[in-house]
Amino acid sequence: FPQPVRFLFYMLLYSMQRLSDVLAMTVNDIRQDPDGRLWIVWRQSKTAEPLEIPVERGCPLEPLLLERMQTRITYKQRGTGEEKVCNKIVVSPHNHPWSKRNAITAWDAAVANVDKDFGPADEAVKAQRHALRRTGIVRMAEQGATAAQIAPMSGHSIATCQKMIDYYLGKRASVALSAVQIMERARVEGRTPIFTRMREHERIKVSKTASSASDD
Repeated sequence: FPQPVRFLFYMLLYSMQRLSDVLAMTVNDIRQDPDGRLWIVWRQSKTAEPLEIPVERGCPLEPLLLERMQTRITYKQRGTGEEKVCNKIVVSPHNHPWSKRNAITAWDAAVANVDKDFGPADEAVKAQRHALRRTGIVRMAEQGATAAQIAPMSGHSIATCQKMIDYYLGKRASVALSAVQIMERARVEGRTPIFTRMREHERIKVSKTASSASDD
């Protein structure tokens, strides 16, 4: 993806906010605490819910936000040519504030280029613009975060957050794989009770058979 679209992708995924909110966020909404952690402090436009969103250390969004905090971006006002400062976090390829319509157009064009260069993109990739908020929630739940921990960042109620986790987490192959891997580790460590009982049952059965044969 081109850099502006990539930045938008990471903002949607890691902030877990709506597209319109992400495009409205300014550099002044980024804070850095004494420990160096970045936060996005934002009031959702739809619900007016105040949020303090910690940014994952080491994630791809972190260096982009740090660079954006230190960079003064300007653009020429259409018609007058007057130089303006753009303080939006995510800006258009021409350094203008990005309208929702133009951002969607740029996103769809980037996906079309993926189609052209690498073959038809998976439908999940094409839908990511709509689904990244949900994806951000589920990826955290997959690592063990609870709905109560995620909801203050996404802005959903705990109940809504839990419903999304319950519905989408169960559809992930990685979750099924982790369950199988737990059983595989248990087998190596001899902690699989049902199979232990089955083996013991077979051992006793063989022992009884051998004993009966010797008696004959």
